[in-house]
Parts: sequence; C-alpha cells; structure tokens
Amino acid sequence: MKKNLLVVLLFFYAISNADGIAGNEIAEFKENAEVCNHLSGEWGSELPEENKREIKINMNSSCGKAKVLYWKLKKKYNGNKRVSIVLKKYEDVKNFQRWD
Repeated sequence: MKKNLLVVLLFFYAISNADGIAGNEIAEFKENAEVCNHLSGEWGSELPEENKREIKINMNSSCGKAKVLYWKLKKKYNGNKRVSIVLKKYEDVKNFQRWD
C-alpha cells in the first residue's frame, strides 16, 4: 500500500514539473510580489515617521526580491505560458525603485 502511494505521488510530482518549472521559484516570486503590493497600499504621508521607515525597509526587501526574481523568471522561462501569466499579474514589480 505504501509503495503504491509513493509511486502515485512520484508520478504526480513528475507530471506537475514536466515543463521544467520549479514551483518554489514561482512561489517565492509570488510571495514577495504579494507582500510588495500589500505594503505599497499601506503607505501614507500621514503615517508616523517610524511606520514609514519600517514600511520602506520591508518594501525595499520584498519589492527588491520580487523585481530580481521577475527578470530571472522572465529570462529563464521565456515563452512559457504558465509563468507568463504569473509574471503578468505582478508586472508592476519589474519597475520597483529602491527607497532611501
């Protein structure tokens, strides 16, 4: 029974990665892009300086990582429809400029 389950799991894993996409790369990109988008919605000039500073630090981290991963994935999976759909959804991160 355990052997059959293992075979089935390996089969589904192989199918899910048949196009050569590493799911963890996409997941890491999506996570950083989501945090980036969330933090950009939190920004407000009326916030206390400490909150603004913390948001800037976190945006520089998550948006910066998302930007790097965006271009890496775009190059690595050029022409892959699945990846292109994900990248299009978070396209705004490609132009992120670090806040100082």
